[in-house]
Parts: sequence; structure tokens; C-alpha cells
Amino acid sequence: MDLEGFGTSLLGRVLFIAASASDVWLPSEFLSGPFTYTLLITGPNPRLRRLEADYLWSAVLRPTTAKEWSCIATLIRAMGGSLLLVFDVEAPPASEAFVSFLESVVAEGRTTLTRVWCGVGTRIPAIPDAIFFPLLRTMEHRQEAYELLKRLPGRAEHGPWTPLPFEDWTSLLDATIASGYGLLMSDVGEVRWTLFWHRIEDSLEGGHEDRFQKGLSWIQTGTRLLELERKTS
Repeated sequence: MDLEGFGTSLLGRVLFIAASASDVWLPSEFLSGPFTYTLLITGPNPRLRRLEADYLWSAVLRPTTAKEWSCIATLIRAMGGSLLLVFDVEAPPASEAFVSFLESVVAEGRTTLTRVWCGVGTRIPAIPDAIFFPLLRTMEHRQEAYELLKRLPGRAEHGPWTPLPFEDWTSLLDATIASGYGLLMSDVGEVRWTLFWHRIEDSLEGGHEDRFQKGLSWIQTGTRLLELERKTS
């Protein structure tokens, strides 16, 4: 089975990174910013996690109550522009009201909202436009990924994924891993669910900045967030 490399922008789409906390990354190669704001939603534990440490964020949010989810919605409503919203591996499930709010933001069209959910076994509240897998080396992880793809539903434009035999799936993984590639499932620009390869290193290169540049960016984004707080208070 021949695969093509994925090369389409996923700005304004729903992404799922099916990776553990130790393997998670952002596919920045396909997120053609710049973003006006970048928000990371994560768990209540203050321990620094990989995504929080490796990328620049306008804010890192740890909601635990309905009121805090409501405050995040108010913040997003005031932002506009192009917004990256990432749910980390340990992020709590978003409330139904918050999920409905995000759909309304997308429908309005005033904000370009890119949503990313991370984590193996995470139940996301929307059909993803793209699912990214890390290098699946163990049989357990290969089976988990295969079962996940088998559950992909159809859309109005096409049906569900037609699974290839599991033996072909493992052979495909052997071939891509040997070249340092991960797999990606998407229907963006396609007429069906289609498998592609992607090179994780292409998204990691240039994704880390030195401490001075991070500090400068934090000051700038902090200033913008203070301005938003004044507007919404």
C-alpha cells in the first residue's frame, strides 16, 4: 500500500493527537499561524508537563468548576482573530455547555478556532479532521490505534473508514517507522478517510525557543491578556 505525505494546512480544524503524555507533541508543521492567542487547557496538578514546557502559550488554564469553564468561554469570546486551543493529555473533560459554546464560535466565523485534543483513549466531543499517531512500536499500541480508526464514523460526504487487514496495518507501520514516519488519518481535501505519513521531527524543528525569546513573548501575551481582562470585566 502506497502512502503519500500529508501537506495540507489544518488551521481552523479539529485535531486529535493519539499520544501518551511522554510522546505528545503539536503538529506545528500543519498549523500555519501566526495565532493571535494560544491557550493550553490542562489538569489541576501544577507539575510542569511536556506541552506546557515546550511551547509558548498566551495562557495555561486549569479549570475544575463550571464557573471556570464559563470564564474561559468569556475570554475566548473577547479574543477574536486566530486562536489555538489545546486540551492536554490530563485536561478534564470539557462541559457540554463549553463544547456547545465552541461550536457557536466556529459557526459565527469571527474567530478562526483550531482545536486540538491530546491523549490515548481520550474521548473528544467532535469528529476530528485529522488524527496523528506517534511511532507505534509495540503491538499493544498498534492494536489501540487500529481499533480507534475502526470506530471513525462517516460524514455527510463519505462513509466510515474501510479497515485494511490488521496484518497489512502492522506491515505498514513497520515500513513507516523504519523511515522515521508516523501515520496520520484525515479526510481534509479527500473524498474518504485516508491514511498519510508525516514526519514528527518536521513539527519539532524550530518549535523550541530560547529562554529570552520565551520571556519576551510571555510579557507581550500577558499584556494582551490584561487588556482583554479589562474589556471583559
